Parts: sequence; structure tokens; C-alpha cells
Amino acid sequence: IASDFNKPDGQYFVDPTEQLIQDFVQPLSIRKVNGIGRVMEKTLYGVCGIEKVKDLFDKRAEIQYLFKPATANFLLRASIGYSDCNKHREDSVEDEDDEAIHRKGISHERTFSPISSWSDLCNRLEMITLTFMMMLSFVDIVVVR
Repeated sequence: IASDFNKPDGQYFVDPTEQLIQDFVQPLSIRKVNGIGRVMEKTLYGVCGIEKVKDLFDKRAEIQYLFKPATANFLLRASIGYSDCNKHREDSVEDEDDEAIHRKGISHERTFSPISSWSDLCNRLEMITLTFMMMLSFVDIVVVR
């Protein structure tokens, strides 16, 4: 957030102390938080009247009650200026389980040229389906054929 604060020429440094971080983030609009888009912004404002990061902290009990644990945890971390984007993870089972709990979806996009014959289209769809099934097996999702 601070890297966008004095654009285009300036730089902004937030001293890594709890109070200075909170002083910086609390007056910001919730939309400045990475991961809060238009829909979440409208939801937070419509349900709780939340507009600023400080409001997230002030209404933490409502957030805890209204949102799923992963979303509430994310919002409450944002309310105190905590970001785990620089967190270095060890390859452990616990971290993999934690990641799976917080993942909202699996996505992969690919553009391919138009197909004119029905049999080519069916073959392409079968290849995509098999690839997708293989991807699902890597995230411990059981695929039933």
C-alpha cells in the first residue's frame, strides 16, 4: 500500500513499528487493501457500514460473526496492517493444509485456435478434461469418473 502512496515521483516509508503501521493504515479506504475489491467493499459497507480500515478493527466482532473464518481472518489482519505477502513458507503438511483451507478456487486459462470439426473439438475437450483431472489430483481432490 505504501508503495502506491506518493506516486509517481515520491516514496513513502512506514516505520515497522506497530503504532506507526496502524497510524498509516487506519485512515485508508478499505478499497486500498489488496484483496478487497468492489464486491467486498459494497458488502462491508452495506452490512456493517465499514468504509475505512479503522472500521474493520472497530467492528471486528461483527466481521467474526458474519464472515467465514478465512475471510474474517483476512479482514482482521488487514485492520491491523498485517500482510503475509513476504512470509516465507516451509514445505510442510501443516502449511499445505492451511493453503487448501484458504484457497477459493482453482483457475487456469488457455487460448487456443478455433476448431472446425466435431471430432477435433471432442478430442480437445477430452485432453482438457484429463489435464484438469490431473491438476485436481495435485491438490488432493478426488476425481470420480
